[in-house]
Amino acid sequence: MALGKRISLRQVALKLGVSPSTVSRALRDSSEISEETKRLVRQTLIEMTGSAGVPARGAKPALRDVAVLISRPLRSLTSDEFFAQVINGVVSCAENAGCHVLLSPIDARGDWVPPRILDNRRVDALIVGGITISKEYREGLSRLSVPVVYIGKHHDEPADHAVIPDNVRGGRLVAEHLVACGYQRFLYLGGGLDTFVFRDRLEGFRQGLAQHGFKLRVADVVSGGIDRVGGYEAVKGLLARTAEDFRRGKLGIFAATDWMAAGALQALHEAGIGVPDPVGIVGYSDLELASHLSPPLTTVRVDAYALGHLAFRLVEEIWAGRVTMPTQVWMQPRLVERSTTAKVGGEEASCGV
Repeated sequence: MALGKRISLRQVALKLGVSPSTVSRALRDSSEISEETKRLVRQTLIEMTGSAGVPARGAKPALRDVAVLISRPLRSLTSDEFFAQVINGVVSCAENAGCHVLLSPIDARGDWVPPRILDNRRVDALIVGGITISKEYREGLSRLSVPVVYIGKHHDEPADHAVIPDNVRGGRLVAEHLVACGYQRFLYLGGGLDTFVFRDRLEGFRQGLAQHGFKLRVADVVSGGIDRVGGYEAVKGLLARTAEDFRRGKLGIFAATDWMAAGALQALHEAGIGVPDPVGIVGYSDLELASHLSPPLTTVRVDAYALGHLAFRLVEEIWAGRVTMPTQVWMQPRLVERSTTAKVGGEEASCGV
């Protein structure tokens, strides 16, 4: 089936056995619709059209096509919760603007290879995100002569249009929170430091600890898989070597993704080590799973829906000629305190910063 085939709300509704109004509200990310129904609507759109575009009403065509390219999503675009919310933000704006949204996973780590979704197809703008986008790939995208807006930071000095979560600030928030709780020893679990997401979160964590007289040793920084298995294996490995360090207490762990934090929690539970005392854990992103873990996870919230919303708005500003120079929009994170951190040392109080 050709990518971008136009379908109606009624066709999607008939396939799912729901009403057209339910499909419409799901695409608008309405709070009246369950997350499972929204996921099914997105997945059905991709299966029927090859995109997450808003179905056409009648025979009226979309005004413009915008391609959302995500490098190396976790498992798939529909099951990667963070980027699914980014896409929701893009689609909600596109619907109001009469635009059609195309979706494609890519692997942008190496040399430039044009995404297959662009074969023999006119696209009016690109929104690009994901883990690791190489210089060669960015240069290839820039030669397509259409606006490109990035989600996140992908090189030292941004010279592109981008909407960027301030990961350095997020890392500092984690450090300030753990110190305020009374933790006195610290670990960082993250992805490879060749990726700016994890490099910046670690840099902010170091800065925040240094302000309070603490320092991370080389052995306190562990890089591995960024999913649940990665967090689990990282902590299991540390426990095999230095279990007593965990049991001595006042140890604060910064896991640079919520999935890694979930794996770390599982490993600590299996070892009989309590959370938040003697060990506290903070994750990153505030995915839906964070509030459902046991105990619920303290984490740094990044508004993924707003990232997608702002990225599309920036595309519109470029189309309108109001933005002509490389422009970056920085989003500030905030810490969400739950039950994997608490005052240690016998005090009963919040350790908000």
